Amino acid sequence: MTPSDLLTEPRFAAPADEAARIGRRRFIAGAGAMAGIVAVGNLGLPGLAGAALPRGASQFFPLAKAYRAADTRPDKPENSFTSVNDRQIRIKIAGAPHPDSTVEGVPADATAVVLNLTGIRNGWPNNIRAFPTGPEFPDVSNVNVAPTITSANMATVKLGGGSVDVAARFPCGMVVDVLGYYRPVSGPVAEGRYESLPSPQRAFDSPVGPERYTTIDITDQVPKDASSAVINLTVAQVGGVGWFAAVAHDVEGRPTTSNLNVMQQGDTRAGAAVVPIRTDATGTRRRIKVFSVPSATRLIVDVFGYYTSSTSTVSSEGLFVPMNPVRIRDTRKDVVGPMAGLTLPQPDQPVGRLFPGWVVEQVLPAFPATAAAVVMNVTAVGPRSDRGHLRVSAAKVPVPGTSNLNWVGTFAVPNHVISTVTTYGVQAFTPH
Repeated sequence: MTPSDLLTEPRFAAPADEAARIGRRRFIAGAGAMAGIVAVGNLGLPGLAGAALPRGASQFFPLAKAYRAADTRPDKPENSFTSVNDRQIRIKIAGAPHPDSTVEGVPADATAVVLNLTGIRNGWPNNIRAFPTGPEFPDVSNVNVAPTITSANMATVKLGGGSVDVAARFPCGMVVDVLGYYRPVSGPVAEGRYESLPSPQRAFDSPVGPERYTTIDITDQVPKDASSAVINLTVAQVGGVGWFAAVAHDVEGRPTTSNLNVMQQGDTRAGAAVVPIRTDATGTRRRIKVFSVPSATRLIVDVFGYYTSSTSTVSSEGLFVPMNPVRIRDTRKDVVGPMAGLTLPQPDQPVGRLFPGWVVEQVLPAFPATAAAVVMNVTAVGPRSDRGHLRVSAAKVPVPGTSNLNWVGTFAVPNHVISTVTTYGVQAFTPH
């Protein structure tokens, strides 16, 4: 064992008083990206219990129909963006009309957007990052692109002047789909607050056919007042090159956006998605659907939480506060921070690559005790096994049975994660 392989002893149980504190936490701390075996980025600061709402506190609205805001490939028509240079584009999203005139777009006062970013393979390792338009160019990434693999990932991005910038390390094709947005609030609201499930629940696990929709019934996973579901979409044993799209159950026709891409037979990939929920004709069953392109695919859908609707109880719990992305942990390096003015706790010793069965914890910056969850970009780099997964959860609580991120091979693989937090932060576990 080398020094870079060291890790402190895994811990799985939360103190009894910690479980009680989790229930009183009120706001979601937004998050950005971090590279390494385990990566957690911080995008937002939570509010204070009993005080005025923090600046930027926002509620979420899913778009009734996701739309493609940019596609830099020369043969594509979605070119409503500005080229900053051959590796960076700027997209005006807030106040821009939806391509479908019957669907409302993102309003002019939006504070942040939820995007799906796709990087097109270009023959060499690459990465893509999305960030608020402005002078800062963050040292984070959202999508890692292998030389021969087209990759996609969801990202929650603060807006800068109503726009976002998307940049690649090297020139490549970039696709940006808009899934939803956050809008500021001045007080407690019913709609658009995030509710995390006590533990992720598996809603579907079965083979699916090509070029068709599969209905996913999530009645048992979310309550009747849920407006949209936060899911993890995993595909395994795929039949070949293709893509997947999770959409509202009432969307008609072939999707014009996607959530997840696969590039080789037998691939296993995971991607997060936020999907509007629709009820059936009886009004009792809550459903979404997934469109599959490759054949002979095993589809797995895990539900991690949901956003409330206009029929929910009025509250300030579960609001989101966006901020600029910042990297707070990279286990490839011995030292963490300080970054973006944050003084971050240093690891007891270098972590390096995780061995099977290990847990790595990360204390977050000094969020008040009202933080309930954090939005993260988690990246696995150089795993010890050529096939495996990571499970992300609040620190010092039992590790969940569902995964957030899957890899096949040794390429860097990211995924967007919303995780509850404890005062100890978050943790990531791999059995591989």
